[in-house]
Amino acid sequence: MIEMILERPSIVAIAGLVVVLATLWTWLQSGNKLVIWVALALFLLFAGLTLTGYFVQTDKEQLVTWLDQTAQELESNQFDVVRKKFHPGGDSAVAMLESWENRLVFSYARIKRIHSIEFDGPSANLHAKVKMNVLVDVQFQGNEQKIPRYVELSLYRVNGQWLVAGLRHEEPTYGFKKHDE
Repeated sequence: MIEMILERPSIVAIAGLVVVLATLWTWLQSGNKLVIWVALALFLLFAGLTLTGYFVQTDKEQLVTWLDQTAQELESNQFDVVRKKFHPGGDSAVAMLESWENRLVFSYARIKRIHSIEFDGPSANLHAKVKMNVLVDVQFQGNEQKIPRYVELSLYRVNGQWLVAGLRHEEPTYGFKKHDE
């Protein structure tokens, strides 16, 4: 419930408007002074919840912002900046990035759909697993290709910063199929 309030403040605002209007209508019908005070209290409650939702960023919202920023850096071929976002223990993911750096030139990198974000662990050293579909335009040996991919990331938050510990990419429909794991 708290996630919905924080991540979707517009829904809270609409629900609050409906409840406050219904309370005001009840006051108009009854003339009871207590009902107008209830309407005012409800207005203040829903206004506070809505403002809180707009100004507080959840872990999920922070991670989605981080993912979008990383995609933009990849699109700009800022491999040195992207490399800093890899966990030192994520050797295979770092090796994959280094192989891309020497062979690929990105002209487009976007997250098309995030299927899931799962969190685990204490908030100081939070672990997240992200499953998503991405689309990239890459130039490889003079040929430019649009490549859709299904990507799974394993991330850790270390000192308030997200770091990639694992990276796996498959053909784009991989996330829609059942797999034995």
